[in-house]
Amino acid sequence: MATIVPAQESTGPTVHTVDTLTVHALRTPATLGSIPYSVNQIDVGDVVRLEPGLSLTEALSTVPGLLVVERNNLSQGDRIAIRGIGARASFGVRGLRVLVDGIPLTMADGQSQLGVIDLSQLASIDVVRGPASALYGNAAGGVLHLQSAPIETDAVQIGTLIGSDELQQIRLQADVVRKNDQVQIGASHTDYGGFREHAYSRQRTFQARWQRQMTEWRVGVTGHFYDAPWLYNPSSLNRAGAEDAPSGARFFVRQQGAAKQVRHAQLGFRLARTTSTDGGLEIAGHVVGRSLANPIPGRIIDLDRTAAGLRIVGYRRWRADWQTTAGIEFESQSDRREEFGNEGLDDDDIDRFRDDTIFDRILTGDRQLKQDEQAVGIGLFTLTRWHPTPTLTLSAGARVDRHAFDVEDKLLTNGDDSGDRNLVQWSPTFGATYTPSRQFTLFANLATAYLTPTTVELGNRSDGRGGFNPDLDPEHYRSVEAGVRFIWLGARLDGEIAVYQLELEDMLLPFQNAGSDEVFYRNASEARNRGAEMHLHWQPRASVSMDASLNVIDFVFTDHTVNVDGERVSVDGNEVPAVPPRTATFISTWFPTQQSSLKATVRHQGRMFGDDLNGGDTGGGSRDDHINSAYTVGDLRGSISRPVDPWEVEVFLGIDNVFDEAYNGSVVPNAFGDRYFEPAPGRTIFGGVRLRR
Repeated sequence: MATIVPAQESTGPTVHTVDTLTVHALRTPATLGSIPYSVNQIDVGDVVRLEPGLSLTEALSTVPGLLVVERNNLSQGDRIAIRGIGARASFGVRGLRVLVDGIPLTMADGQSQLGVIDLSQLASIDVVRGPASALYGNAAGGVLHLQSAPIETDAVQIGTLIGSDELQQIRLQADVVRKNDQVQIGASHTDYGGFREHAYSRQRTFQARWQRQMTEWRVGVTGHFYDAPWLYNPSSLNRAGAEDAPSGARFFVRQQGAAKQVRHAQLGFRLARTTSTDGGLEIAGHVVGRSLANPIPGRIIDLDRTAAGLRIVGYRRWRADWQTTAGIEFESQSDRREEFGNEGLDDDDIDRFRDDTIFDRILTGDRQLKQDEQAVGIGLFTLTRWHPTPTLTLSAGARVDRHAFDVEDKLLTNGDDSGDRNLVQWSPTFGATYTPSRQFTLFANLATAYLTPTTVELGNRSDGRGGFNPDLDPEHYRSVEAGVRFIWLGARLDGEIAVYQLELEDMLLPFQNAGSDEVFYRNASEARNRGAEMHLHWQPRASVSMDASLNVIDFVFTDHTVNVDGERVSVDGNEVPAVPPRTATFISTWFPTQQSSLKATVRHQGRMFGDDLNGGDTGGGSRDDHINSAYTVGDLRGSISRPVDPWEVEVFLGIDNVFDEAYNGSVVPNAFGDRYFEPAPGRTIFGGVRLRR
């Protein structure tokens, strides 16, 4: 985050001061001292380039209130939660808005997939913790704005990495600078056997960027291509299975050939004009193509998607004390979805394959669904900041969105389930900051957000019918927050403390039925989340830094019932599942020389429940069968670099779970048969070499 020692003395991150650090996650650049939200800018370039790049756990571990759930399952991807929002995603990232260099990774229906980008090419991440629909619309319970490393000079990079559980990776990158043009091309190839059975995976990424700086305009084009010919899915286990055979996978999952095959291509452009310090304009657009083959227990899903978006944002400083941002955003998504019965593999083929052959050997049953789905959204937004005094900033903003979901049923043998869902949403926000000095800021805000069901959530109907679920509504958030950011120069200490309360209505909750791992959704009436977050950064010496973060959450249902043996049972006061009430992280980094580093990380996560009942109706079992136990794990990283003309050679080593702790990294909320748990690996080691010239 921030550090407070002079730049010329430090071998660590860049120097920042509270009121001058510029972040970009609020549509237009703004100094941290004028932002009334919990916002963090994390320099991650030195972290992600020495990681396998399969997760953002290491890069975001110091952000309070943010949890990257360790699923250790590339077919499902990272589950990222901010203040509990996103913790209930069945796959990918839900409830949060994700952008890369200003181009959305979040689709029109609110689903994001981080796996399509090479995380090793990132330089920084801006994080907005808390509702931000006033600027970003749908699925903005929080914002992640990923920034790629700048292209500064001609360079070539080659990296290779190997590790436990058959991890093998190679990365290539080339930067070219010609006058006003900068070009970057990168590629990666990763094979991973996985800690558990039936977890084999292969994925490839390719990225290309071109940008040009002109007198008043800056133009950039970015392309991402992701190819995963096989991502096997070991699924979840009950408590006995997770404790007795954590590396195993259920026979039914293996017999059904649970896996994914994904291709994703995205092309985006940005055109920005800054006429002076008093105003600017940005135009950005993107197109996406995605295909998915996904056998799961009970079904085989075949999906083809096209998507597009366009954003126009302008800002104007009317006076020295008054600035306004306004814009319009359009996004669309079209899916062709087919689903078939999954007859599974022949007995001789079970556990036989480790590649894409499995997709050809699964026996396909009758067609169960064929439909075309479309999601379209358009939003208008504005935000204004007023400085009535040099130390006080007041801000107010609002956004209005219209979302249209349409489905055309192509399988009419069981009736026509075509239909549409429409939503008009108003999202206001108000905030204030008080910055009496460059080292101290008080802030407070009132904010709102909403989350529409995705087309997958609408289309997955527990009654087996086609079309969209008519009973599934968007969830809504209302938030009040206050906090302080500070730097104590004499103690070489800086930090942030925030407290908040979130009120949620119609919260989307997952559940499963017998005989399938398919996830369905229902609405909970109301829930409340009260929390406190703290981050401290201490730099006792120029070569040593320490970071500590603490997150405390009281996330409970306030008006919700569940069906137990045909009767509705109140769960008011129960904890929302898959959300740990306590998390803490401590990181110590030491730079012995300009060319070497050592880092130790300790992460603690409190116990959490797997179901809405919090184990209250055990059905003859133990309440412990519904609880994911608390755990504490330690990780180590080390690197050393040396010039070997004409290359700069860097060697790095990482050890995760140093003390070989047995724990579950993730919980699948409300899973059928109490199969909540996704075990994490024991001690694992990886190492690699990176060459740059």
